[in-house]
Amino acid sequence: MLARPEEGEEGEERSVRFDKANKGIREAVEKLPSNSRPVVIHLYDAELRWTDQELGRLLDELRRLPSHGDTIIVITSDHG
Repeated sequence: MLARPEEGEEGEERSVRFDKANKGIREAVEKLPSNSRPVVIHLYDAELRWTDQELGRLLDELRRLPSHGDTIIVITSDHG
């Protein structure tokens, strides 16, 4: 994921921690106005959650098929 909010007290502003693998994304987000950053991070995280959920649904359905042991799944992406 792009960022994970750190645990904090309710009402307390949460800081965001970026993984090193997301350096390019982090640099792009840091160029945004500070008030836009939480929205962009939320949207990015929401896209990842949605993709993860849908992929999970696909895999669950494939496991129910008799031919699931003969199935190969290839996932690729282009971040360019």
